[in-house]
Amino acid sequence: MSIVEQQVTRQQEEIDTLKQKLLGLEADILVKQQALNKVAIQEQEIILLKEIVLEKEKWREQANGLSQDNDHLRQVNEDLIIENRRQRQVIAELEENMMLMSTILDLRTTELEQEKKNKLHLKRKLRVLSTAEETPECHGRFKRQSLKDCPRCHAEVSSTNLCKYHPKTPVKLDGTYFFPCCGQSGKSEPEGCQSSGQHFMVFGT
Repeated sequence: MSIVEQQVTRQQEEIDTLKQKLLGLEADILVKQQALNKVAIQEQEIILLKEIVLEKEKWREQANGLSQDNDHLRQVNEDLIIENRRQRQVIAELEENMMLMSTILDLRTTELEQEKKNKLHLKRKLRVLSTAEETPECHGRFKRQSLKDCPRCHAEVSSTNLCKYHPKTPVKLDGTYFFPCCGQSGKSEPEGCQSSGQHFMVFGT
């Protein structure tokens, strides 16, 4: 084999060697490219996981905030229940006081009505007491059995007893007779408040 052929063969071998190296480099590049792609995918996954972690922290903070709000609302609800019970107790006490005041008012009204009646009764007595003295024989208020009866004390004229009589006309109040001259009262005439040594004799009814 000639020198030229040897050189050609040698160069051809070198070219084949370079081709083999080039193929190896291409294979290495492809492997590295796949590795880079995997790394990129993993980086994307890491970024996504970081975002998920941040979102999780955010949701955790929101959950904590909602839990605190819930606790606050529960406390407010309990406070409102206690206040409601207290207000009901106050209302019950006020209603009881109102009933008591109503009873007192009714009693007071009854007392006032009785006081009005008593006042009217006293006015009548005062009006009677303020009138001039009148002798009972002027009105003939008590019917005599005969002319022998004293019209003032209703005893027999022949009696030696003193003549005890009421100088003022009686007033009939509530079914009883009230005598303004002495303040005595009764369904029948009580003993007179004044006396005389002689019985009074008058011809009348």
